[in-house]
Amino acid sequence: MSDLSKQFISDSRAFLTEDYMPKIERCMAQLTEEQVWSRSNDPSNSIGNLLLHLAGSSRYWAVEVIGGKPIWRVRQAEFDRREPVSPEKLMADLRSVVSEVDRQLAGLSGEALLEVRTARDDKVTVLWCVYHLVEHFAMHTGQILSMTKVLVGELRDPQKLK
Repeated sequence: MSDLSKQFISDSRAFLTEDYMPKIERCMAQLTEEQVWSRSNDPSNSIGNLLLHLAGSSRYWAVEVIGGKPIWRVRQAEFDRREPVSPEKLMADLRSVVSEVDRQLAGLSGEALLEVRTARDDKVTVLWCVYHLVEHFAMHTGQILSMTKVLVGELRDPQKLK
C-alpha cells in the first residue's frame, strides 16, 4: 500500500474516532434526554435523530457499500423517530457503529480504494465512500455542536463534568 493510501485511511479513521466522536461525547455529557430529543420546530431534526442518522449512514457506507453486507437500513426512520431513546443507548450504539466502521477502514488496502461499488443506483469508488463518510460525519458533528451550544451555552471541559 502506498504511503498516500495509508495516510488517507489513517487520517480518515482518526477524524472519526479521535476528533468527531469526542466532540459528540462532550456534547452528550451536558444534555438531558429532553434536550437530546428537542426540536426547534417540527421539520427540524433533534440531536437524537442526528445520532440515529449518523449510525445508520456510517454503517451503510462502511458495511453495506464498502463491505458488501446488507444492513437493511430504513433511512427515513432515522429522521421520523419521535419516541426518545436514552442518550446512553444512542451513544452506545454510535460507539459500536464507529468501532465497526473503524475496523472496516483498517482492513482496506490501497488498491481497494479505487475499486468501484454501487450505492443506491450510483457507481462510486471506495475512496469516494470513505471521503463521503468522513465529511458527512463532520457535517452532522458540527450541527450537534451548534445545537448543544444553543441548549446549554458554552461547552464545558469534560473533566470538570465529573
